[in-house]
Amino acid sequence: MEDLSKIKDRIAKLLAMADDSSSPEEAAIAAKRARALMDKYQMDRFDVEGRLTEEFGEERATRFFASMPMYLQFLATSIARYNDCQAVFTRGLVDFKKKRVSEMQVGNAIVFRGYKSDVELAANMYRKLTETVDMLCKNYLKDKGYEKYPVRIGGQFKLGAIMVIGERIREMLKERDALMNEAAKTGTSLMVLKTAGVVAKYGEVKTKTVNIGNGDRDDEEADARRAGYDEGRKVEIVRSVGDESKGESSGALRLSQ
Repeated sequence: MEDLSKIKDRIAKLLAMADDSSSPEEAAIAAKRARALMDKYQMDRFDVEGRLTEEFGEERATRFFASMPMYLQFLATSIARYNDCQAVFTRGLVDFKKKRVSEMQVGNAIVFRGYKSDVELAANMYRKLTETVDMLCKNYLKDKGYEKYPVRIGGQFKLGAIMVIGERIREMLKERDALMNEAAKTGTSLMVLKTAGVVAKYGEVKTKTVNIGNGDRDDEEADARRAGYDEGRKVEIVRSVGDESKGESSGALRLSQ
């Protein structure tokens, strides 16, 4: 039997590192390790820190978009499921980086909601992965000689990268489900209880499947998506997932409108 007090102490230290913004890379790794240990021993942040009750919370993860990019929706859905919370849209004034087309234009942003500790981990994980994909895309476009950001090319690169990252997160979920299978059968696992609590608080979240297969892309767009898929494999959270010759997935989950 492992000493649970030592395990709690280790998780508490990892969570403290995850909350430290001075080193984003180390914080992301610490958050992932803390989540793995909490899943393994069916604990949440409040078990570790000695608090009696869980709190609910929400955190906005993106700016407001007039048209939300699909890759941002796919990633949010996968990360929310992995962290036992929900990813939904919230409405607000569109905030462009340079200027607004209309001061009153309304759009969507992605919000994580659920138990506060899960929301914090999900939002941190989401930010770090989107920042990594943005950096990879910037490097790809620079190597290709683009001076300005080409939306259609950059969007395909990011979509490819997020597709493979989503595949990896789904594999991680399968591993966790297998680990907690016996506890889940009795309905007493922390994952089952938290999911029920979030649904009771916020209600069910609906998703829909959209086809993001080959489509009618030109060579530049097709090359960009393949490059994103290949680069996405190299991200720390991602392992090689299946036979490369199988190419891309034919669909993915997005948030419902």
